[in-house]
Amino acid sequence: MNDENYDEVMAIDDPRVPEWVRAHGRGFRQPSAFVEALGEDEYALFASDGELIDLVYRA
Repeated sequence: MNDENYDEVMAIDDPRVPEWVRAHGRGFRQPSAFVEALGEDEYALFASDGELIDLVYRA
């Protein structure tokens, strides 16, 4: 992802969302519906009601 995509909220199934982020988002009781790219390999996961579920990053 490049800088212009940071801070953009996307659907979890958007092809720009890496598979490892989608897989992590599916693991919750209420699966993630939206993703916000925060930086290089950093993402915020949100439920369908907008509640923040998790912050994830690749080390």
